[in-house]
Amino acid sequence: FPTNAHYSGLIGGTHMPPRWSLGFAQTAMGLADAPDAQVQLDQFIDTAVAKGVPISAFHFGSGYSSKGKRRYVFTWNDTKFPDPKTLNAKFHAQGMHVVANIKPCLLDDHPAYPAMKNAGAFIRHAQTGQPIMEPFWDGEGSHLDFTHPEALAWWQKNLKAQVLDYGIDVGWNDNNEYAILNEHAQCAGFGSALPTHRSRPLHALLMTRATFEAQQAHLASGGKNEPTFTVTRAGSPGLQRYAQTWSGDNTTSWRTLRWNIRTGLQMSLSGMFNVGHDVGGF
Repeated sequence: FPTNAHYSGLIGGTHMPPRWSLGFAQTAMGLADAPDAQVQLDQFIDTAVAKGVPISAFHFGSGYSSKGKRRYVFTWNDTKFPDPKTLNAKFHAQGMHVVANIKPCLLDDHPAYPAMKNAGAFIRHAQTGQPIMEPFWDGEGSHLDFTHPEALAWWQKNLKAQVLDYGIDVGWNDNNEYAILNEHAQCAGFGSALPTHRSRPLHALLMTRATFEAQQAHLASGGKNEPTFTVTRAGSPGLQRYAQTWSGDNTTSWRTLRWNIRTGLQMSLSGMFNVGHDVGGF
């Protein structure tokens, strides 16, 4: 019977994370969703410093890219965040790394949707060739096909331009379970089309790897000699080569803290050792 060591030998070992990722990371969905988000986050930094709370990283929820309740990956809400680069510089000045939520689905009115549709970079209907459109974040959208070179190139280009170049250190790959229900959905499969029900976990892995490699290149171009670190909500075996994951949304209770520990142990049986928990609840 194969041991965990044999299994990890097949799927790869755990990527060494940077030391700062072992510290306390803070997030609050309501802060980035607030209409005066930059003001509130600026005050949050001041409060953390005044109270001597040692925070290693702050995680931006997807509210920085929202218009109303809808989320548009690789965009900034300039009303809520009039000067995000200055805000991110303040986080860094106080020793906090910055992590930003990113999603693999483009809503139907996303500014990049027409170009990605024309490039064939979405999960498509096997018979019509049209993008599969399904509900996503109070709207309808299409998932990027990470087995298609156009989708991969667009993702890495915009991650750099709209996230990393804004002073954000890490991409937090979220909502990437590819829970597409249409039974005719298929992906390019690197030239050999695959039905989505067979490739579902692959997209989360490829998305995370694309984020990891873009961050790695960005660090190298800036002359920074530190390990690459990413976070993902989903993935298949081999995910530990690129990212940390966590035990999911939970409640503020001792009961969920107990189950977090069990969940982390279960993940380690699958070779996923770098696991975090929402210790304060969702």
